[in-house]
Amino acid sequence: MVRVRSLHPKPEPRVKRTLTAILVGLVGGVFIWTVAPYNNLILGNAYISDDFLAPAAMFFMLVLVLGVNAFLHWRLPRFSLDSRQLALVFGMVLVASIVPGQGLLRDLPYSLAGSAVRVRGDRRLADAYRLLRLRPTLFPDPVGYGRSTPASDALLSQLAPGERIPWHAWLGPLFSWAGFLLPWWLMMVALAVIVLPQWRDRERLPFPLLRVQQALIETPEAGTALPPLFRRRSFWVAAGLVFFLHLLAGAKQYFPAGVPAIPLSWDLSRCFAEEPLVYLPGFIKFNRVHFVFVGIAFFMRKRVGFSIWAFQVLYALYIMIKLAYFPPFSYQVIADQRIGAFFAIPLGVLWLGRAHFRGVFHCVLRGGRDESARRYRLAGLAFGAGCAGMFAWFLWVHVHPLWAAGLIALSVLYALAVTRVVAETGLTLIAPDNYYVVHLARLIPKPLRTAASMYFAGIIGFFICSGNRLCTTTFVTHALGLDRTAPPRRHVRVAALLLAVLAVSLVVCGAVHLYGSYHHSATLDGRESPISPWAVSGFTRTGERLLRDTAAGYVYRAATHSDWRHIAFGAGLAAVCQILCQISPRWPLHPVALLFAGNWYAHRVWVSVFLGWLAKVLILRYGGARLYRRAQATFIGLILGEVFAMAFWTSTTAFLAACGRPYQVVEILPF
Repeated sequence: MVRVRSLHPKPEPRVKRTLTAILVGLVGGVFIWTVAPYNNLILGNAYISDDFLAPAAMFFMLVLVLGVNAFLHWRLPRFSLDSRQLALVFGMVLVASIVPGQGLLRDLPYSLAGSAVRVRGDRRLADAYRLLRLRPTLFPDPVGYGRSTPASDALLSQLAPGERIPWHAWLGPLFSWAGFLLPWWLMMVALAVIVLPQWRDRERLPFPLLRVQQALIETPEAGTALPPLFRRRSFWVAAGLVFFLHLLAGAKQYFPAGVPAIPLSWDLSRCFAEEPLVYLPGFIKFNRVHFVFVGIAFFMRKRVGFSIWAFQVLYALYIMIKLAYFPPFSYQVIADQRIGAFFAIPLGVLWLGRAHFRGVFHCVLRGGRDESARRYRLAGLAFGAGCAGMFAWFLWVHVHPLWAAGLIALSVLYALAVTRVVAETGLTLIAPDNYYVVHLARLIPKPLRTAASMYFAGIIGFFICSGNRLCTTTFVTHALGLDRTAPPRRHVRVAALLLAVLAVSLVVCGAVHLYGSYHHSATLDGRESPISPWAVSGFTRTGERLLRDTAAGYVYRAATHSDWRHIAFGAGLAAVCQILCQISPRWPLHPVALLFAGNWYAHRVWVSVFLGWLAKVLILRYGGARLYRRAQATFIGLILGEVFAMAFWTSTTAFLAACGRPYQVVEILPF
């Protein structure tokens, strides 16, 4: 008998294919950990890993899917990665994007060095620091007036010829701050495992970014090498058009007189030159279109998209009226209302999911036989272990136990709020001035303040705002949601792997940051010196500000308004909007939009959100659900067209810098 060889090769063992995916994910992580610091700080280029879209991770996946994996599907199908392995790779590179930039390392090492240098030359600040009884290993150099700070000085300037990087000076800060970071990350990873089933399967949140990410890794149809998205003509037309527009805009920066560009921005200030319109804030008068956010808004719920741009317009009218007819006006009023919403929204999330969270608590206490119960038990125990580790670290640095508990609760609420916002909108929520925790700490009665508690409250404000711009819970939630069919036990294993990726990134990417900083005193184009000037004064805006207030006996009082009244108003407005959303599907205003009030990021994207919302409304009204499904490829094309454009101009900048030629920074997204 003649045996016929099967045309379908036997699949690789599952373990080997999973290990291959992990290896590819690590390659992507190393790519991001190496390229992002060089691009962001040394080139001074547009940031590529500082948004929940994670352009660097997205570009890596596009190369993998459109290039490597497509070739393997065509020539070596038995070695190609299926959607499950691609989901694992994508999840790893998403989480790898947290640490390099404004997720942590753009700020932390430079803030530590900057504080050591400032204390050396400021006697009053040094006297305040003595109140902390600081652990010496928290900083790379001894902290004190007139103390020598060689490691910090060289980081902020440059190594002298023949000097070596003082790696040993950073071992103490690595282990000391890892004592906080690892439990903090463990808590947030566990929180993601807990909330994902509730939000995705029960509350059915839209997860706009997740829908885009899943489209990239769909299994190709039989006889094809590319996912269905990349076989749609509408996708390539939209992506090509957006890429062409940015190609012209970038080329015009290099050749102003020789290249025509189609403007994507406008300035209508002359149209608002008379009172009271002259008092309208700038984000109403001038703005620009970002196609990424047009595409993301298309995947939001209509009520959410409407609320984001409508609240921007309403607050602009409010500012105009106050400035024109009821001066003086403080923009801090809006920040206080946003603080209130930051409390109300995560508390509302906990209330809506109370049955789910109660079930998780029962699983932790009693266990269970099915996979879901074991998943929740492990996640709950990990969440508790993370909170306990954070609490122990706070006690180690002499923070009062009540303050420690409050700061941990605040970290949990912030992670819930940011993750909920991204699950509803897909937009980044930014608090660039670390205002929230600093302002709340100032409202604490003076008898309850201690130097260490106030200082580390400010530092945690830095971590959960600027240092947590890319929230770990948010990224892990999306990483776990990429595989639609993953069983509960896989969620636990992937979550453990992602925690390991975070730990490795702290060491590897931290070493890359130190190497670049010790060898460069300024960006290659000379625009910024040191390479991260904003971060050098990071602790000045947070912990040191509160420490100086405490040492001087200063009690903060607002001169123009009542803090608590506006905080309560913001919380109440968010609660009312949440209740009305639950009662009536026709209520138009969603509470998450309040978190974008007065936010500089929202000021730049609200027009794009309006255009995406308008397109969705018109398509559903006149084309129905069928046309909406067909149009999805077009709007994903708008998103990825700007990703392609970012990759092109970032690579062009790096190439010109490597050749020693002058270069221009082409800004595409508002990072």
